[in-house]
Amino acid sequence: MLGKPLFSIVVPIYNIEDYLSECVDSILRQSYPNFELILVDDGSCDSSGLLCDRYQSSDPRIVVIHEPNGGIVKARISGLEKATGDYLICVDGDDWIDEDYLSNAVRIIEEYDPDIIAFGYHEVFSDKTLDRTFDSDRFMQKDEIVKDIFPRLIYGKKGPSFPNSIWAKVYKKELYDINQRTVDNRIMMGEDTACVVPCITEANSIYCSKQCVYYYRHHDHSFSKAHKPLPIDGPKLVEQHLKQALKDIDYDFSDQIRRRTVRALFNVVVTQFFRKEKRIRVLKQIKQTLKDPFYEDSIRNASFGKRSTKLIHFSIKYKVTILFYMHYVIRNGL
Repeated sequence: MLGKPLFSIVVPIYNIEDYLSECVDSILRQSYPNFELILVDDGSCDSSGLLCDRYQSSDPRIVVIHEPNGGIVKARISGLEKATGDYLICVDGDDWIDEDYLSNAVRIIEEYDPDIIAFGYHEVFSDKTLDRTFDSDRFMQKDEIVKDIFPRLIYGKKGPSFPNSIWAKVYKKELYDINQRTVDNRIMMGEDTACVVPCITEANSIYCSKQCVYYYRHHDHSFSKAHKPLPIDGPKLVEQHLKQALKDIDYDFSDQIRRRTVRALFNVVVTQFFRKEKRIRVLKQIKQTLKDPFYEDSIRNASFGKRSTKLIHFSIKYKVTILFYMHYVIRNGL
């Protein structure tokens, strides 16, 4: 370790033995060496924990935390509590990063000193890789953030456009710290948004880089790809969190929150067909969920600009369950 690290890199890990080495090796290969790597073993049942210990014994920059399974939010907070760097970086344990990730961040920090750096990323599928990036490199201060990012931060009228992923970003530690700690550990889908959105609204400056330095892996073992129902209260928990976190911000995000809730609710109800129950019972449960008084405002008042999301809103608003089932069939190639 070269004195106090500039960066703390937190990697939450749960049963990813097939991907972990590629992730950790990519971090250890960084061309900029002054960082600490905090591996949080979130109660893995495979050999992930043993791999973490082997890495720790080979490099003094590595810190390993073993704890009972508590979810990704708790794992990130555990890593945060051990972090000593000035900047915080999150990497998912089944992804990997470019060897110049930190070098690029140092260059930007030395020239602009932003509160957040947002990089582009590669979206990696089994048969292709897509680049997701910004049109150009750009440093923005508060007034520009409000003007250009706020209108599309959570869910713009024409769809979500500013990346709310917690990864492919660099945060000043104090900004990340206060917002990660407030995220409800019950949030299992949308936990990135719950932390990143308040970080951005509180940031005084952001640097958006068109460089793609993060590799986001799609695979069938990820939570979002697993053939199981998503938690039915997930959209509610995220909406409650965002309303509380943004209540003192001098900007009206209510329309965006409504759109996000309706879109997330659609995703949740579609996955309910993975339940090991008769279809008629699943349909009944879906209709009951859509009657939840908490969702009434979002369902009734959300407005969308794209035809596809207008159809999603229509199906939610009027409980057209056949559209949910058709989407489930198409999405899963049934």
